[in-house]
Amino acid sequence: MTQPVLGFVGLGQMGSRMALRLLEAGYSLVVCDRVEASVAPLVAAGARRAESPREVADLADVVLGSLPTPDVVRAVALGADGVLQGQRARRFIDLSTTGPRIAQQVGAAFAEAGRVALDLSPIHI
Repeated sequence: MTQPVLGFVGLGQMGSRMALRLLEAGYSLVVCDRVEASVAPLVAAGARRAESPREVADLADVVLGSLPTPDVVRAVALGADGVLQGQRARRFIDLSTTGPRIAQQVGAAFAEAGRVALDLSPIHI
């Protein structure tokens, strides 16, 4: 079985390190971030650049996100140029600390489209 192509959106302090580990583990990786300085080192290490979360989801089987705020998570996952609009990816894994409301909204939208969204942020009490 071949490894899935992974996508990563959000290459800040945490996301860039996680994305680099995926590259080091041998995964094909598509990356996107609004800050060019965050993208360039990963492209130099072998990742493919995408211009939007939607393009990441057009090129990858699974998309991971490490994003700064719940509003950014919502936009990246569900926006007009977001992951849900992509044609290839069937799974979105949110590594951000979004809160249950956003996680439920994203999960419901993905489920309605026959896809899966997982929230791997810390448990909310």
